[in-house]
Amino acid sequence: MSERIEPHTESHLDSVCGSILSDIIVLCSELTEFSFSYVPRKGNQVAHILAKNALLLEEDRFWLEEYLCCAAEEVLVDSFG
Repeated sequence: MSERIEPHTESHLDSVCGSILSDIIVLCSELTEFSFSYVPRKGNQVAHILAKNALLLEEDRFWLEEYLCCAAEEVLVDSFG
């Protein structure tokens, strides 16, 4: 099922996630095809743990090849999943 994404509206900009939604809309407008899928937290524990950990950081960090020790168990579960 396809739906047209509407350009920026007041409701998008006034929301808590307005700037993120605006960025998504701009990026999607440059693509010919895209899709979004909902993944429950239980289905993506690694992303949940990384996001939760990022809230505690005072500076940007980048991981290229290794993963955080706080997510090690979930990485292993996902790799055998």
